[in-house]
Amino acid sequence: MSILVEYNKRGLGPIVHNQIEEDLLIFYNHIVNGKKYVAYTLDLQGGWYRQANRQWFCNWNIEAFKWNKGKLIKVAEDNFHPYKKRIHFHLDEEATIEEHKQYILACIEFITLWEIDSYTIETYYADQLKSEFPTLFLSEFILDDNCYANYVIKRTPSAYSSYENFGVPSLKEEFLYFNFDHPCNPDNQTSYEFAKSILFGPDYENLLSFFPYEWTLKEPIVY
Repeated sequence: MSILVEYNKRGLGPIVHNQIEEDLLIFYNHIVNGKKYVAYTLDLQGGWYRQANRQWFCNWNIEAFKWNKGKLIKVAEDNFHPYKKRIHFHLDEEATIEEHKQYILACIEFITLWEIDSYTIETYYADQLKSEFPTLFLSEFILDDNCYANYVIKRTPSAYSSYENFGVPSLKEEFLYFNFDHPCNPDNQTSYEFAKSILFGPDYENLLSFFPYEWTLKEPIVY
């Protein structure tokens, strides 16, 4: 396999490792309602790795291409699929216990949807909440990365938007609503809605400007 993709680094998006000596062109695609959208593209040197910063849930489809006699050839592909995988959930240590209860309800929905049987929910209030959620795996700390994916449920200010801070030339419309930590403005959501937006992605049907029409791609376009 020419690439290795990791989804389990806390606070980071997917990390792609180039395991061959040749340079690769990597497409970070996001599948929405069966359609492929390009979220990021990057050149990846042989033996190097790069990450996408988007941390909230995406139906990731990672494609790797290389040039061969002037043509772009796909050499590898990886699809994110958390079904029955081990998942870690990290709840904001500065949030109240009532907020954590709402976050946990969203975690339960994720666990149920993907039939997760191995997970840990990190919450500062683990001891206090075990009586209310006796069947859940709660812990004050998660010390290892032994999981398929990590999700951090934490409110961050809009100043953390990479477009505002660094002028990243990628999906300008996206950063009107989204940042790397969560996909919607938490000021307009309940704690439960906020947690669900991280674990399930935003309501794309009501955010028509999220992807302009020309970015609805059947196949990646190389400029």
